[in-house]
Amino acid sequence: MKNNIIDVIDSTFRQQVIKSELPVLVDCWALRCVPCKVLIPVLEELRQEYEGRLNIVKYNTTENFEFTYQYKIKGAPTLLIFNQGKMIAKKMGALSKNKLVDFLQEHLDLPL
Repeated sequence: MKNNIIDVIDSTFRQQVIKSELPVLVDCWALRCVPCKVLIPVLEELRQEYEGRLNIVKYNTTENFEFTYQYKIKGAPTLLIFNQGKMIAKKMGALSKNKLVDFLQEHLDLPL
């Protein structure tokens, strides 16, 4: 499956995440993180299913530090949900699709 998820870096994080009109799920990942790679197809599937209602982006914590420190990201993968410019939820670890949908539903009103 092709990965069409946008990569954000420190210089684009504010524009792509904080200023987004849609809620945003940020996948904070690291270069040598195997669970991060396992999560990619799940995120891509959800990106397609939630298109127009939720943005999903990737943030490499190995190469970017500003928001890694600001949001106290201690491990990878860590998933952050932003809505109206504010982080409203954080969960560490790779999640199955069902658990990820539950995480989104717990914090956002986004029916599939």
